[in-house]
Amino acid sequence: MLVALRCVQDAGTFDDEALALAARRLRCTTFFGPFGLGDDGRQLDHNVLVVQWHAGVKRIVWPAELAETELDQSAV
Repeated sequence: MLVALRCVQDAGTFDDEALALAARRLRCTTFFGPFGLGDDGRQLDHNVLVVQWHAGVKRIVWPAELAETELDQSAV
């Protein structure tokens, strides 16, 4: 919600196109990590981690470059 409010403040309007442009220009840090969008509107600056519990230990399984172990398909 704070990101949306910042976009409204920067755009000065509730117009969808103006808000989208303000969101694509915005770079900030949120409680969940960095925020930034590319020209296509996709999130660039924040990787969502997917974790699974393996033998009682939480392990990162995605994204591949940060994975500590492979996804346990039997747990899906």
